[in-house]
Amino acid sequence: MTDRMQRILTACWADRLGTGSYPSTQPSPEQVAKLSKVSEIVAAQWGDLLPQIIPDATPAAVATYIDKIARGRMALFTSIAVESDDLERLSALSSFIGLIYVVDWLLDADDKDMGRALEAFLGDVQVQAALQSTAQGGLSPIPQAVYARSAATTAPDAPMPALTVSERRRLLALTTMHDIIKKGTRPEDQPWLLGSPLLGILLLARETAKLSLAYLNADDQQAFWRQHARTLADSSINSTSILAFAATAYAVYRIADPALPPLSAIYHEPVLRDDFGPLVNTVVRVYDDFNDRAIDREHATFAMNIFNDPHPAFVNEFLRQAGLTQEDTALKITAALQSGSEEDALAVLEFFKDLKCSRFKSVCERIPPEYHRYTIILARMIENTYAGRFAM
Repeated sequence: MTDRMQRILTACWADRLGTGSYPSTQPSPEQVAKLSKVSEIVAAQWGDLLPQIIPDATPAAVATYIDKIARGRMALFTSIAVESDDLERLSALSSFIGLIYVVDWLLDADDKDMGRALEAFLGDVQVQAALQSTAQGGLSPIPQAVYARSAATTAPDAPMPALTVSERRRLLALTTMHDIIKKGTRPEDQPWLLGSPLLGILLLARETAKLSLAYLNADDQQAFWRQHARTLADSSINSTSILAFAATAYAVYRIADPALPPLSAIYHEPVLRDDFGPLVNTVVRVYDDFNDRAIDREHATFAMNIFNDPHPAFVNEFLRQAGLTQEDTALKITAALQSGSEEDALAVLEFFKDLKCSRFKSVCERIPPEYHRYTIILARMIENTYAGRFAM
């Protein structure tokens, strides 16, 4: 096991947030051995798959993808599903989570081939049928407004233009993730995972990337914020889909115990969907944006986020998602972000961490007992998002 993986595993079990969701205070030797085995499987899978998806990637770049994305996401995912010994599913679903990040990165970089591959995937008959089945359940995991705005709402019977070799390579990432869902989870859960995290995150990420490009090209940035602040905040925040990522780990437990509530029930649960979900997505986005600053500095790039341009309208929309509408709170957070100091940035991080912890305790008290397994997994997911701040 690499030192970095050991740091991630140790950080995940540290219970910094006081959720008490892990069965012990540190991972057992058996847990460490399981993680090492899953790591070997995932690294081998990605070593074969990545050169097909991104053929121009150098061997060094592939190795970096495997270490920083595949192994990192695998360590986080495996540390969430600690009771499972199903190495095949843990490996496959770890790869699923990691591939979402790869495709997200390509869409962020305005990779035209990836964009065309996503449109082709959305036009697939099986994908359309799965999305329709979740929409008929009363709640589509993809926000309908985003789906309507997307250019990828191709009718199932509309012929797609032939894809280029490069576009077909990118499509392999999407079809691989779909196959993992179909082979690794229960049939009744599959359309929900396809809708979110898979397609929900990617459609929202693509919309965020388009708005970021529009921001950089805007002649009047004040006009940009008047027109797009809410849409950009909503897309950026909802693309974290932390409840859906937790549902991916929960799906492993449903294989062993199908009596657990299905994902259709999880996605409809009002306390999670309407109360805690918006808050935790906002907090995770703040964590991610904080960490992205170092990446931006390293690569001399710009990514639209709340730390890079804390415009008051943008900050207000972030806080609205978290249920914070008090004017004095908005002014304090905006001032801290605009100062640009590391101390104030860390203070913002701590503010949202404390808010999330206090709200999660309320969720645990209000959620029905049959959702206990999911709330444990969600607590671990929350631990991991905070642990990533220290260990990734």
